Amino acid sequence: MILIETFFLPGDVNMALDVEMGRLSFKLKEPILRIYTWERMTLSIGRLQKLSDVDFESLKRFDVDCVRRPTGGRAVLHWNEVTYSVVFPKGTEEFSMRVVELYRRISEILAKAFRKLGAGVEFSEGAGWDPKNPSCFSSGARYELKINGKKFVGSAQVRMRNFVLQHGSIMLKPNWNILSRVLSDHPSVDFLSRKAIGLSEVSSAKFRDIVDLVEESFDEFYKLRWMEYSEVLDLLRISGELRGDYSCQSSI
Repeated sequence: MILIETFFLPGDVNMALDVEMGRLSFKLKEPILRIYTWERMTLSIGRLQKLSDVDFESLKRFDVDCVRRPTGGRAVLHWNEVTYSVVFPKGTEEFSMRVVELYRRISEILAKAFRKLGAGVEFSEGAGWDPKNPSCFSSGARYELKINGKKFVGSAQVRMRNFVLQHGSIMLKPNWNILSRVLSDHPSVDFLSRKAIGLSEVSSAKFRDIVDLVEESFDEFYKLRWMEYSEVLDLLRISGELRGDYSCQSSI
């Protein structure tokens, strides 16, 4: 498995890069893992999520960007987190797995990393789809990760012709006040905080510690190697050209 780190990129570039990474993985016939962060606070919404779930006036007021993910799921406010994405090309075992099977495998790899922090990590049993709840961290799909009964990793997946992509947010410190304002139904801070938790609430581990643990856990399972610098530059160039496809505003 190939490894790439890209920190502080614009949200729409991040989304384009995840998809282009999948196309590169098919060309190379090898899975790719990316660990990344966001240039600015950004709300991402699922591929099929309604724009009416978003309060665009509040986005402007709080200076929050908005992107539409290539994957499904519900809204996530990205900031103070470690974000991961992993792609498996057609022809791999993972490409042939059912959605829930791949969720489970990746969750088990992540859980192994977080348990090294001494955290009591649990797997969500899932609670079904609630169309009235537009927030990702206020719901739990099967095999997503929880601590003390609260979700701290939110993931989404999509299967394309030549690869499968899963990416997710590992929350370090929540931003409930802003999330409650930028969603159109304005869920209460109390409601949001009862459903999810940040790793900073249960561990003193720093950002780099979390990144290293996640990469170490994937390395133990897949054996990582760094992406060639020229390939990184090509990915960034192509993603910059396609970034407009992932803006919320482009679909209004």
